Amino acid sequence: MKDTELTSSVPEREGVSSRALAAFAEALRDDGPEIDAFVLLRHGRKIAEGGWRPYTTTLPRLSNSVSKSFTSTAIGMAVDEGLLTVEDRVIDFFPTETPAEPGEHLRAMRVKHLLTMSTGHRADTIALFITARSQMLDWVSAFLQAPVEDAPGSGFLYNSGATYMLSAILQRVTGTTLFDYLKPRLFEPLGIREVSWEACPRGITTGGWGLSVSAESYAKFGQLYLDRGVWNGRRLLSEEWVAEASRAQIANAAQPDDTNDWTQGYGYQFWRCRHGAYRADGAFGQFIVVLPEQDAVLAIHAATYDMQPVLDIVWTHLLPALGGREALPPDPAGEERLCETLAALHVAAPSASDASELATAIDGGRYRFTENELGLREASLRFGSDEARLVMEGERGEAVHRFGIGAWIVNEDCPLRAASATWTAADLLQLTIRQLETAYVDTFEIRFDGTQTVRITHRRDYDVFAPSWGTLVGQAIE
Repeated sequence: MKDTELTSSVPEREGVSSRALAAFAEALRDDGPEIDAFVLLRHGRKIAEGGWRPYTTTLPRLSNSVSKSFTSTAIGMAVDEGLLTVEDRVIDFFPTETPAEPGEHLRAMRVKHLLTMSTGHRADTIALFITARSQMLDWVSAFLQAPVEDAPGSGFLYNSGATYMLSAILQRVTGTTLFDYLKPRLFEPLGIREVSWEACPRGITTGGWGLSVSAESYAKFGQLYLDRGVWNGRRLLSEEWVAEASRAQIANAAQPDDTNDWTQGYGYQFWRCRHGAYRADGAFGQFIVVLPEQDAVLAIHAATYDMQPVLDIVWTHLLPALGGREALPPDPAGEERLCETLAALHVAAPSASDASELATAIDGGRYRFTENELGLREASLRFGSDEARLVMEGERGEAVHRFGIGAWIVNEDCPLRAASATWTAADLLQLTIRQLETAYVDTFEIRFDGTQTVRITHRRDYDVFAPSWGTLVGQAIE
């Protein structure tokens, strides 16, 4: 157990000022994007971590495209084992799924083109999988039948379908899923226990998305790369693969922009950053940033549509603090400030306004809904002094949801949720639900026409495949 856990240290012992880290945490807290958790390692030791309550650094999080870097690692391990090479042709792994007369560009596509997002497609092939999912078709065949308009290697185009194909290739050469392949080779040695990964309808690990791990696990993975494939003295991945995966293999912009971390080049499912760093990243602000020059790793879970400002905070507030490597004099007051800052981090619940008259009038009332795709038939609301309860009845039976009034209540079910209720107008109740193992934020607005009619609208933020449905209309049951 001990060799799988991160060791904690006082920042000053690792050459970093506690006061500077407190200022960095305050910038994460105050400067725009919502941050939910972060873990910072220096010299392989944990020197700061924070979870914005109700989030924590140990809670698994849907990682979106951070998954791609884990998939690249599996391919690297398979290459180290001699099971394949990056020069192998893609179609050679799939003789029965390949078209009878594959085009020139498809014939030329190699594993390295999947790794570097340079397959020659002009659109992300994941769109084909969405159609295939609804029809329960073979995603591999869907990828291989798609037109390959340009020569592989001729240009960069972000393509999640390419990462899925890496997973499918690994399953072909190993006889096991990518997820199961990584369990004894990566997850168990690093002590990554609370981990899951989605699979396609045919049981192939999705590869490019769908991995759920914690911010602390992010930090462990980043440290493995910082230490060139060695974890606590045990080599898990070759130094050669780490070097190849993390360097710029292909340009991803006509010209690097010194204000934009998405124009610095792309490796084997890793992005290059400014300041000599590189990273794994996923939609809505999931980051593993490896800083070799500073001997540091930063893991972040966030919820934002614009990810660049998160990295801007890192470069502005953290990078200068990592300038020295020698130990600093002890600073008890600075340590206390850092501890107090980290302990106070939280996501504020929407503030409540007074709608006590309507709440009293509708308390316990039941509403029947017109036919809808959610299968919801009836709902009722009960109000207490500090929480509201929504009881929903439908095709799947009865469900009870608890909402804090102007505060978060954690519903410890599956999925784990934090929920709050807020009157935003005299006739408008807003219910906010955060699925804590994702970045998802669901907002339900319930508008009351007196006590007789309700209209419910829904919005989900920070979900690549956000569901949508029309307005639900319910009538009071006498």
